[in-house]
Amino acid sequence: NKSIIYADSTIYVSNSSIDKDNWRTRSSNDFDDVGAYYDEDEDKFHLYYEKGNKSEFSGHSIGHAVSENGLNDWKIYPEVWNGSKTQYGVGDFNVIEIEDKIVIFGDYNKKHPKYKVAVWSNDNPYTDFERSDSFAMRPRNSEGEYSDNYGVGDPDILKTDNNEYIMFANGHSNSSDKSILQLYKGEI
Repeated sequence: NKSIIYADSTIYVSNSSIDKDNWRTRSSNDFDDVGAYYDEDEDKFHLYYEKGNKSEFSGHSIGHAVSENGLNDWKIYPEVWNGSKTQYGVGDFNVIEIEDKIVIFGDYNKKHPKYKVAVWSNDNPYTDFERSDSFAMRPRNSEGEYSDNYGVGDPDILKTDNNEYIMFANGHSNSSDKSILQLYKGEI
């Protein structure tokens, strides 16, 4: 029973338990800020990663690579989204499947640290993904009861037993402060 973690540009593997001392570095690669998706129909791993010229902290495109085992021998495919004309950076992806669609959540920013969490989706893991006009989450500014103006980035999405989704995300008020952990609950 193998467990795999994709973190930044490193792949960690545990062949037994998920305890902290059982993980080992399996490989490092040139993929930054990745999100992984396992396609049961194809029996392949898809890696979506930050690609292209950096805009401060993020690339301008979503790259795509595929592997039979999820650890190595990655075959590079054409990028699935190119935002170089928007001047926005993207990265730190989390990939889930919702109703036969592959959904990518990730940072979307013009300037660090005022990230938003954008959403891209497609029913085909190899072709261009469409970015939603709505954001999953964005800085709160002075709306409602919140006024901290923290950016929202590095999302991780979990589905609950009640068909709700929980998003954990980093929050930054400026580029020199420490980040905080933010928690959001919602429906997709």
